[in-house]
Amino acid sequence: MLPLHESLFDLLIEIDQICQENDIQYFLAGGSALGALRNNCFLPWDDDIDLYITRDNWNKLRDLVEQKPEILPPYRTFVYKENTRYHRNPIVRYVKANTTVIYAAQAFSGMTCGQQLEFFILDPIPAEEAEKQAHLETQRAYLELLSPYFVVCKNMNVTEFKDHLARYERYYQEGRSRGVETVLKELAEKVETYDDALCDTYCLRWGIRTLLHKKEYYQGSRKILLEGREFPVAPQLEKALRVDYGDSWMYIPSGAGQITHNPIVENLDRPFKDYTDIYLPKIDRESLIEEYTKNKHTNMELYCTRREIEMEEAKLRSIIAEHDFRKTLEPQKEELKELLEQEDYRALNRMLAKYTSLQMSKNFRRYGVRINLDPEIIYIAIMSWIRQGLYYRASGLMNLQKDSEGNLPEGLLVCQEMIEMCRAFSVAIYDNDDPETVEALLEQYKDNAEAEKVIDYHRAYLWSLQKKADCFAVWKKIFDYSTAACERYPFDGELLEYLAVSTIRVGWLPRGREIYKKAADKTRNGFVWKRCKKVTGYDRMARE
Repeated sequence: MLPLHESLFDLLIEIDQICQENDIQYFLAGGSALGALRNNCFLPWDDDIDLYITRDNWNKLRDLVEQKPEILPPYRTFVYKENTRYHRNPIVRYVKANTTVIYAAQAFSGMTCGQQLEFFILDPIPAEEAEKQAHLETQRAYLELLSPYFVVCKNMNVTEFKDHLARYERYYQEGRSRGVETVLKELAEKVETYDDALCDTYCLRWGIRTLLHKKEYYQGSRKILLEGREFPVAPQLEKALRVDYGDSWMYIPSGAGQITHNPIVENLDRPFKDYTDIYLPKIDRESLIEEYTKNKHTNMELYCTRREIEMEEAKLRSIIAEHDFRKTLEPQKEELKELLEQEDYRALNRMLAKYTSLQMSKNFRRYGVRINLDPEIIYIAIMSWIRQGLYYRASGLMNLQKDSEGNLPEGLLVCQEMIEMCRAFSVAIYDNDDPETVEALLEQYKDNAEAEKVIDYHRAYLWSLQKKADCFAVWKKIFDYSTAACERYPFDGELLEYLAVSTIRVGWLPRGREIYKKAADKTRNGFVWKRCKKVTGYDRMARE
């Protein structure tokens, strides 16, 4: 472990002991849970630990710490909105005060400036749809008022945001007349005290996102290893991760996907008060928070205007792109069709890169701006990704082709069917470990000519075979099938893993180990990396 991770790990062990000794349930979550599940270790770039806790369990932990502060080790403190005036945030933080990790967004509170664990609270919300929406709307307005530093609900479309702004404006004006703390307390009572027994869904805030998890995910717990020690996770962790990270949660991100928080000061050997005692006395925090609040109010009013400008800019870019692609890409349609038929995905990716990159860029997706191309080219772009095992990317591109009522052009319905098939395989394999469902899907699509061209179909077939492999004949069948599949899809490390395992099982151990290492190098599937390390000792994660 890196020194940063060793220090965080000490904090996690402390919390785990306190919770175990006092019958308090919490769950390892976020990047920490991903690292534990996929590789039993910290993600190399991860610089914090995320925990989930239900509202009832948090209340129990809070009451324990307030009644028995001596239960905490020296230089430890809990920081939450009720006990720290300038911590205007729904996230609870367990802080190591004899370290310094100061982020720009937390420097103002002066209390969350050390290394920390973050507790995200799972709040029960109503089950009935109309009540649920009303509850969420109130919660979002509350969180917007709670944080004076930035616009919280950035992921809304302009129409939704205008309604959100009206609610925020009402509470903002009430805060001006009756006091912000009074209004916040009343709103907190509304959104944080719903009866857990009446709910079937938990809601939590994670950055600017609202995440809704089924309550059933958290009934009980199970243990998984992180850096050689077991910690509790949600019993249906895989389903929770699909909510938090999407359908590609099993893949380790690269580049910009490796999110770090970039502190402005970091010193694990020095108490943060050595820094905060210097700058906080020079700041009139009461005046500043008033100015922050006014500035936030102005930004809220300007938000829709800024978004509308962004949307118009994206529309203009799409018009220019359409003109460009009609001259450069559409004349290549027949060549693209031939490449798809030949399964030359490297060439397809290269030729379609400019279109897919622009069409999937942030503002094009946020505002639903579609680049109108020849429908056959759009089909080729989507189907190419599906066949390569990238159905989750294809799904995003597909959503942009829907009309105002959510309908797709008829020519893309086969793409939609293949996306649904791939997702069903993924859920059955990764979330449920369900061979019966996988076999039923394989049977359903065995005569489907399009399914036969999709890499996820072949991965699922090999997974199904491997689950029941109990003799040399079955392993030889896996070896033969994976050999042919790898010749067809030489770029895919997941298929190569089946070849590696079957090669070992039929008796060619050294050769199989070398294939396994190549498999790990050709995929970012964290489970392949984990199994490769166990079998060969090759630690692909160490290269990150």
